[in-house]
Amino acid sequence: MEASKKKFEFIKNTVAVFSGIILAVFLFALLIMIYQSQTKLVESAGLQMIRMLDKQAVALSYFYSERKTDIKDLINDREIDTFFENKALGMSMAYPIFSKAGLKGTFLHPSIIQQPLET
Repeated sequence: MEASKKKFEFIKNTVAVFSGIILAVFLFALLIMIYQSQTKLVESAGLQMIRMLDKQAVALSYFYSERKTDIKDLINDREIDTFFENKALGMSMAYPIFSKAGLKGTFLHPSIIQQPLET
């Protein structure tokens, strides 16, 4: 009876050790899978940020390109030259150019006012 009790204890201890080893292996595999998924998540978040920043850079580049074109158009616009010449000569703001173009004391060209800003 004593021998069967020792044998039972040995089997119980062996099963406990193997169960512990199997549990440790599963936990280790789970930790590795979690680490890999976190690494992939960080990588994809970085790529997403790069794409977003690239998109914003393109939009900002387009915006500045349009403003540069607008400034070139203003430089070559005869109405603006006339406005400053007339202002330097002390002419009234009731001059027909202001009422016809809708400028009324501002220096914005109608083509610039009508352009929507894209976001």
